[in-house]
Amino acid sequence: MATFRAIALSLALSFCFLHAEAQDWISNDSRNDELAKYEVKTIDEFFERFDDDPHSFLRDQANRDHKPYNISKSQLLASLFNHDNNKWRDDTTLDLRGFFDAVLDTTHPFQLAYADTDWYAEAACVFLLKGQKVEIPAFLHIVKENKGIKWMVAGIGDNKILKDTGNVKLPDNSNIIPNPKFVPSSSNSVNFVDFVNILVPTINPAYFFEPYTLASTRVKQFVQMIAQGKLKFQYVRAVKYRFFKMPGRMFEVEHFERSSYNSGWLINDMKKMTADEKNTFKLKLLHLD
Repeated sequence: MATFRAIALSLALSFCFLHAEAQDWISNDSRNDELAKYEVKTIDEFFERFDDDPHSFLRDQANRDHKPYNISKSQLLASLFNHDNNKWRDDTTLDLRGFFDAVLDTTHPFQLAYADTDWYAEAACVFLLKGQKVEIPAFLHIVKENKGIKWMVAGIGDNKILKDTGNVKLPDNSNIIPNPKFVPSSSNSVNFVDFVNILVPTINPAYFFEPYTLASTRVKQFVQMIAQGKLKFQYVRAVKYRFFKMPGRMFEVEHFERSSYNSGWLINDMKKMTADEKNTFKLKLLHLD
């Protein structure tokens, strides 16, 4: 049985091997081109590498370059961790061995799917309020609708300007058709720029907010302030993701922009959780408790 420190060490070693073996098909490229190939540029590519998709960007690039693809699934998985985070070395409660065993299982490997409804994007939304910038997190998750998928707001984060003040009436914009009428599943790839057309005075919240989220008076107040023009959306400063699908644990993925073979969308936190602990955590995260 490997010790935790041995597993943690294997993260670093596996990535070294990944880099060395991949040199077989990118050795003629400049360093910048080489780093760009390793960077996990989008969350879609994170899914590809996590599941070792046979049509992943890395495999397609190797085919285009007529070079052998020599990266093992374990090395690929190890490369998806933020190697600058000492937690992988110091936190003895994580059971990284169990995580790797579940994902690398040859019979029933644990996999992710973009259409899963149990992963959440946290968008750090910047607004103007009386000429001053305020930041309010919006939490979204994927919802299946007909034959497609879209993002829906599942929660609004904490900010002192949002208080439970009792009954707040939502605006009646039912006769106004927003453009677009939904948050497309690709919106996260452009930092939810669609909010520019959604979080506006003509907002019709039923298109974009989960019904249980709109039941919160804090969220109603948030929507009311947008409808009244008091809260003016500017941009999303950053996005990060939390994944709850894996039995017994939750992990977080954040973006790291740096000139490194270990860059882009990487796992930066992980917690062991029971199903009940996950539910409690999500209620607190979404401010629905």
